[in-house]
Amino acid sequence: MTSEVFEKLVAEAIDALPERVVEALDNVAVCIEDDSEDGECLGEYVGISQIERDDGYSGVLPDQVILYQDAIEDECEDDPDRIREEIGRTLWHEIAHHFGWEDDAVYHMEEKKGWRGQEGGRG
Repeated sequence: MTSEVFEKLVAEAIDALPERVVEALDNVAVCIEDDSEDGECLGEYVGISQIERDDGYSGVLPDQVILYQDAIEDECEDDPDRIREEIGRTLWHEIAHHFGWEDDAVYHMEEKKGWRGQEGGRG
């Protein structure tokens, strides 16, 4: 998949987020990179989560929600429909970290959504 098509799918996933989620995002940029250092990570949150910010939080560069195109494509066996779905899931997962959710809570919600513990789901 070309980077332009992947970027379009990411933009669609962002547009599909609930308005209340988008309004609550604060100083965060969504970025696309080819691959993570280990080559297996689908996405990553880099920054200071909203619950960890204090009165001294100002003048900092935006946090990053990073989606790794190669890893997502590999995970989805280059199937465009699966890639679209995984982009949405990975975006949701990393945004949850921006809001301060720990992995256990994120995984629990993914299980409730049917995204984990099932064939074809994450994890």
